[in-house]
Amino acid sequence: MEEQQLSKADLAKKLKTSKSYITQLFIGDKLINLSLLARIQTVFNVSFEIVLK
Repeated sequence: MEEQQLSKADLAKKLKTSKSYITQLFIGDKLINLSLLARIQTVFNVSFEIVLK
């Protein structure tokens, strides 16, 4: 977010979710789901690998 100078409100808009949901993720009140994780990959042009052990 810092590199792209995005606020939580900007991020919420790009991820098509609410600012309050983003805030809840940041403070740990909510858990991220796979759908949002996929959208984050697109917004930030990164990829995540989930490894089950």
